[in-house]
Amino acid sequence: MKIMPRIRQRSPIKASNHFSRLIKETLEKKKETKTHKQYIKAIIERDKTKEWPMERSLEEYNACFKPALNKTGLGSDLFDFLKKRYQHTKEPVSVLDLGAGEGNFLADLKKILLGNKIPNKLEALSLVDNISAKNQILIDQKHLISAVDQKLTKKYDLIIDVYSAINYELDSVKKNLILKYAYSLKKGGTLLIAGIYKSPESKRNILAHLKKQGFNAMFVDQTTNIFVNDKKTALVINRK
Repeated sequence: MKIMPRIRQRSPIKASNHFSRLIKETLEKKKETKTHKQYIKAIIERDKTKEWPMERSLEEYNACFKPALNKTGLGSDLFDFLKKRYQHTKEPVSVLDLGAGEGNFLADLKKILLGNKIPNKLEALSLVDNISAKNQILIDQKHLISAVDQKLTKKYDLIIDVYSAINYELDSVKKNLILKYAYSLKKGGTLLIAGIYKSPESKRNILAHLKKQGFNAMFVDQTTNIFVNDKKTALVINRK
């Protein structure tokens, strides 16, 4: 039974790069490379307006993921999850926000982590540098690039996407894009994605694929007040 055993034998970063190559090959095979570039260009133009339906604050991110974190036993909220990670590893916690906006989530998180004497490195990925001046000094690194094009060279305790980078990508590459970031987690690290995959069949397919790759994964349906009490789905992926 072929379940890509060679991926499991690779280091996480090499595996992540493997899925980066698969994404590029998929776009070329489906003749979507040009479409993807046009799509990203359109998102960049939209993001330049800074007219977003949410502030991307820690409070809003917690609203997206509290039920999922509680249900999976990972923590009572995002800070609690990271506190537990630090207590377990005794190493600085690392976070990557896929679609940081003005950087409010990372800035809020940095203040709480420092206030609790938890060393950390917080990174933002965005297509446009909209991070506010007051938040710039609280964010350790910025990656101004698409999720498809980002080259990952390190592992993270938490990677988070709230209706952003992965959600915006073409359906043909989403599965491999999720695996690209899942393999960039530290052991025990978690990837949280809000708003992805609506059909029951697509949910079953991605869960089955993630589990074959050795990840714990679960979809949690929840109602948030971020988009007028819209019912959204959170995908929780934990690296064993």
